Amino acid sequence: MPFGRSMVFKMPEKPGNWPYFRRIVPLNVAQRAGSFGWPTKAQRECAGNRDEGKTSMLASTAGRRWLCVVALLGATVTLSACAANKELEPDSALNGSGKYGAATPGSQRDFTQNVGDIVYFSTDQTDLTPEGTQILAKQAQWLKQYPQYTITIEGHADERGTREYNIALGAKRATSVRNYLSQNGINASRIRTISYGKERPVAVCNDISCWSQNRRAQTVLNTGGQVSQR
Repeated sequence: MPFGRSMVFKMPEKPGNWPYFRRIVPLNVAQRAGSFGWPTKAQRECAGNRDEGKTSMLASTAGRRWLCVVALLGATVTLSACAANKELEPDSALNGSGKYGAATPGSQRDFTQNVGDIVYFSTDQTDLTPEGTQILAKQAQWLKQYPQYTITIEGHADERGTREYNIALGAKRATSVRNYLSQNGINASRIRTISYGKERPVAVCNDISCWSQNRRAQTVLNTGGQVSQR
């Protein structure tokens, strides 16, 4: 070859040459990484999955602990409410010894609970109903057994109508009750009547559900001797 002429060398494509080495080294390194102690991609992914599993397990455990705490708090609140309800039970459930039981015989509570102190009337009516007659029969029997009481019969009406009309209506209703008790063995000297008309409703609304509760005659017990008539 003449001197001075440029020469072009062409690198042969053999395993020992650089291009071939550059192509195969990364592959061999990736394959052999585990043998040098380096974590492979699969190992890193597996480790990540284990960490996520631990995190999920911890979160699940914490959630269960919170559920237990909430359940315990709910049970505590329930027990407290039960205790409060027992403390707030009405006095009507107490007997003379301070324990829960029936009302003391001959007491005002006994008369109200076991006999009944109210009879009801139909609209604009003063005649006793069959239910009212049954209650008054028990009142007469009870008053005979406990003669130390005098009674006041209060006549009431619902809100409809004038004040004067309802005062008169209440008076007639109270008289109907007095007459029944007198005819069934209760001395008239033990009975007093009064009318409040529509002035003392027990229920207030513009509906029959309230009116029916206000059309009534109520027997109130008094202690003492004879009473004057009114």
